[in-house]
Amino acid sequence: MATKLINSGKAAMQAVAKVMKSATPATFNSTFGPVTLVPGTVWDGNKMLVMTMGLTTYYTIDDRLYECSTSDFIRAEWLAAYQRGVASAAPWVAVAKAEMALICGIFVPWYVLLGMSCAKVGIFYATNKEAMDKAIKLTPKVVNDLRALKKKFPTLFKMIENKIIHEIWLELRQGHGVTAEDVAFFVGRVIRGAGMAPEVSLGLVLKIVIQVGILVTATHAPGMVVHAAESAAHRTEEELKAFLASMGYTITVAEAKDIMKEARGHVADGDLQALETDLKALLPSLEDLSQAAEWL
Repeated sequence: MATKLINSGKAAMQAVAKVMKSATPATFNSTFGPVTLVPGTVWDGNKMLVMTMGLTTYYTIDDRLYECSTSDFIRAEWLAAYQRGVASAAPWVAVAKAEMALICGIFVPWYVLLGMSCAKVGIFYATNKEAMDKAIKLTPKVVNDLRALKKKFPTLFKMIENKIIHEIWLELRQGHGVTAEDVAFFVGRVIRGAGMAPEVSLGLVLKIVIQVGILVTATHAPGMVVHAAESAAHRTEEELKAFLASMGYTITVAEAKDIMKEARGHVADGDLQALETDLKALLPSLEDLSQAAEWL
């Protein structure tokens, strides 16, 4: 059975993401003894084993998906690569079965956003596992926080979306759940695709959220009389306008008034505090991944 090109580009990445989630290791005899083919294994830096089904094995080279006979694959690719690896001490990268679903959810978005093939995604994940795992775990919280912000603080969200996170938010669906693909697009946009470092994009969101929280709290002091509250509200609107101007973002007096009105109406819901807490937890991992992505 000759080696055959099955697909390439995005279509190949989609096919790999679909089948690898259920792919399992397979063991075969060879002249060097038993050989176990583990889906998700990366070798030579740009090749990844997708799956083996009896006499046929599927693997990728860059963004191309191939099939060939299992015996030919073991002889021409696996054993030859193993010998090269032993000779050069070049590491092999194997993605654990428990991590396969996470990796598969990244394939297509990161190919589209970052130009990363299956093998590169696998290597990037393995090399930055701690930061990746944390980002994957915490991103759904931040996405849901931003959705709550959009619903309850529409004026503030519109300003943030238009001026700061438009590209990050672009690919996210507006449903209730957060899919693996949503997470992958979000993380990919932040670390490389949004054109600015996380501390500049989401970090700026964090600063704004903190400042709004501080200002709205100042107008909710216990026992504040009506005229004092009105005066404090006016000052906070001016302070918010000046704060945003200091960072290069101009809003009108009416927009500042609307932002503070929305904040006063929903501050007790805890949405601003939740977004602040979750952003603080997520940002360090995104910054680590952003720095790692500079070497791609």
